[in-house]
Amino acid sequence: MTEKNDIMTGESPPDEAKGPGKWFKMIFSLPSSGRLGHTAEQNERILRSICRTNYSRVFTLSLIIAALELLIIVLFDIRYMGRSDNYGNALKRAYLFLHAGMLTASVLFILYFLFTKNRKRSGVSVFERPLPGLYVFVVIILLVLTTLVDLTVTGKMVVFIYGFIITSVILLARFPWNMVIFGIPMALFVICQVFLPITIESKVYSIINCSVVYIMCVFLSTVLYRNFYLHRLKNIMLSEANHKLNHLATHDTLTELPNRRFFEKEMIREMGMIKRNKHGAFLMLLDIDHFKNINDRYGHLAGDMVLKKTADIINMEIRSIDIAARWGGEEFVLFLPATDAEQGRRAGERLRESISTCDFHVENCTIAVTASIGGVAIESGSTVILEEIFRETDKMLYIAKNNGRNMVVISS
Repeated sequence: MTEKNDIMTGESPPDEAKGPGKWFKMIFSLPSSGRLGHTAEQNERILRSICRTNYSRVFTLSLIIAALELLIIVLFDIRYMGRSDNYGNALKRAYLFLHAGMLTASVLFILYFLFTKNRKRSGVSVFERPLPGLYVFVVIILLVLTTLVDLTVTGKMVVFIYGFIITSVILLARFPWNMVIFGIPMALFVICQVFLPITIESKVYSIINCSVVYIMCVFLSTVLYRNFYLHRLKNIMLSEANHKLNHLATHDTLTELPNRRFFEKEMIREMGMIKRNKHGAFLMLLDIDHFKNINDRYGHLAGDMVLKKTADIINMEIRSIDIAARWGGEEFVLFLPATDAEQGRRAGERLRESISTCDFHVENCTIAVTASIGGVAIESGSTVILEEIFRETDKMLYIAKNNGRNMVVISS
């Protein structure tokens, strides 16, 4: 089983399931473009999705933190600043400073997100991608400093533990960047503990606890990032596979033009607009003259070349709002919205002339190719059924064929 199939089916490759070393490598090595059958473009789409998710998640986190910090400052820090109790003014100022720093960082991120929200819908630049991680890093640093103050006062490190766990779940950070985001605050915590007025046993206990939390958060962050990456990759591959299947179902494989099924579906929609007096239209059928003789004389590969080149000419001649399709065999059908009879006739003449003056080269031979075209104008508000319009268009094509071919005949 290939690795690409593993992504599509959700199964693990056999070699990655053998032994703890393979399992560890599977978790901590992020698939690069090509390793799982995906391209650099797909990888970039996944990274953009991760960035958008980080901005959305961290924005929600910053709103919650800003609200909580504002309440803490108003209800506790400012309220108890002037009271005489067991806590010194230095500790109270430290708490106020840390909570104010958390509030300031959150407000700045909120304002940046809101002012650039519309621009981020079209994409986030490479320089803006680290900003959610930078905000989380600042928050963790402030949480570490708050925990150091808590250890001095209460001997507890609840803020450190919950802060690390929550941010590791919210922020999608790949390995080894998550080691940096959590590792620097962890090192700061360990170094600053040396200078705290607490017992050696408490210091050792705190270091062991924070080390376990650090390892757990790095592992959790890595697993969540990898799962999100692979989930997005699977969705992208499924979406592209569905797009290809839909293209195959609605397009002719030889000419790459829409097929008859697609054209009939579009015609039903367009006829609905015509009945609602939106606009008139023009329908034409094009048939390559003496196509059977081309196949018999030059071979079917030459016939395929003529069909493909005719389709290319049609694509070059029509407008972006027009619909062209391969109707079957050597016949093509074109629907021209907002086009009257005279405009349709001129469009048909341009197309006929482009085909007749084009050189169709087969090996060392040049094939002279012409086409006959029949057309019908559909008036705005018309209630004529689709079958009658096609019958009339086919009749005009038949007249063009009988009158000598290489001409355009439209219904009067």
